[in-house]
Amino acid sequence: MLDYGFQPIGPNGVMFRLDQGGKKLVVSLYVDDGVCATDSRELYDSFLSDLSKKFTLSDSGKLSWYLSVAIDHDSQNGISTLSQETYIDTLLERFSMTDTHPVPIQSEPGTRLVKAQSPAVPDPDATKKYQQMVGGLMYAAVLTRPGFAFSVNQCARFMSNPGPEHVAAAKRILWYLKGAKHLKLTYRCQPEATANVLVCYADLDHAGDPDTRRSVTGYIVMLNGAAVSWQSTRQQVTALSTAEAEYYAASVAGTDVTYMQRIMGDLGYKQEQPTVLWEDNMECICMSQTSVMYHKARHIDTRVYHLRELCKDGVMVLEKVASADQVADSLTKSTPKPAFEKHRASMMGLPSVAGDSTSYPAPVKAGASLPQGLTRRTSSLVTTTTTSLE
Repeated sequence: MLDYGFQPIGPNGVMFRLDQGGKKLVVSLYVDDGVCATDSRELYDSFLSDLSKKFTLSDSGKLSWYLSVAIDHDSQNGISTLSQETYIDTLLERFSMTDTHPVPIQSEPGTRLVKAQSPAVPDPDATKKYQQMVGGLMYAAVLTRPGFAFSVNQCARFMSNPGPEHVAAAKRILWYLKGAKHLKLTYRCQPEATANVLVCYADLDHAGDPDTRRSVTGYIVMLNGAAVSWQSTRQQVTALSTAEAEYYAASVAGTDVTYMQRIMGDLGYKQEQPTVLWEDNMECICMSQTSVMYHKARHIDTRVYHLRELCKDGVMVLEKVASADQVADSLTKSTPKPAFEKHRASMMGLPSVAGDSTSYPAPVKAGASLPQGLTRRTSSLVTTTTTSLE
């Protein structure tokens, strides 16, 4: 790829960009499959012709299916969607749950899975089936369904010795998916000022893991109306206060924001303004903006300085969001149905749930304006797939 004139996108060596005569071609590779996005059919055909001289290729045409994800692009209305409905149907059939009754949320509010629920002696057969079930759920949670990432993360902690409560929790996620399998990540063309602008939400549940009393971090990065990156995970250290745990969460989210900014820049959509990280803890926000070291924050100075440097360098800025509007809340705990559906709609880029009149914060800093003459535009790339059969 480099010999052909491509430039790498990001640090992973799987995405490349070619600029030629004002036209652009982006290629993403996965084993022997590849996805191409271009604004020039001529450039794409020329690249494919040259590549076919070295490899046996097949052109699958416009991208509609990739790694179990159904992809639809409506260029007329400026809408792109990602769906795993077929994959979810396969999961339900595999675990004999096609006739089960769906439930509205993936776990009851306040549900906690603990080690004490594991049996004294593991059951190899039950463990294997549980591992297969949770593994299948994790694949969907990682690719297209951030809404139940927290519940899957909880189940994944007991892969080596699941108990009846753990199995029931995993099955409940499948029951939930039975009724929510049709939901899609939906990206839409945005107004010029907010098109291709990253925005992030970060939250936590302090001491949320009963077995270790470590906090649970949740963050989600949004782009053009829906999630593009998210994580729900237990923190690696034990936080002594909510503010400390919030700081850890914001720092971890900042690391991902830095990575996403690099990817966007390499694609040609440099973030001209600091990425807004919406945070609902004022103490955390204050510590990110001042050089004063709070007495109870001295022991977390590494994270403090990391987050401050990100803010000082213009990578991101922390802004206050009401706890009720904290989208990442559902990535840290089991929330009641109204809150879960509200946050899920925001994550997936779906219309707000019935009766919800709350407006989420705009994806740019309040009062911020673009530099004079600067415009942001949505991508007009046309996607196709190719497969190497060497």
